Amino acid sequence: MAATRKGRPTRLFPPLQREDGTQADTPETKAQVFQAKFFPSAPQAVPTHHPSDPPPSETHTWTPITPNEVTAALRTAAHTAPGPSGVGYKLLK
Repeated sequence: MAATRKGRPTRLFPPLQREDGTQADTPETKAQVFQAKFFPSAPQAVPTHHPSDPPPSETHTWTPITPNEVTAALRTAAHTAPGPSGVGYKLLK
């Protein structure tokens, strides 16, 4: 899809290949292909541990953070959400 689109809007959606090798070229059959791929009826079990897993990390005890520390940190931050929306927020006392 990315190669077909190349950053430009397009209505072209090429056919998809089904498991049996035939092409799915209608929206309904393409939806079936995606459903079978992303939501299989018999998903494979994934083992909990793999031979290449790193050894477990040491556990840490974190110092509790107080509400006053959070409020103090937020006072130094900008009072709008990141991004173009500029949605504002107000600190409650």
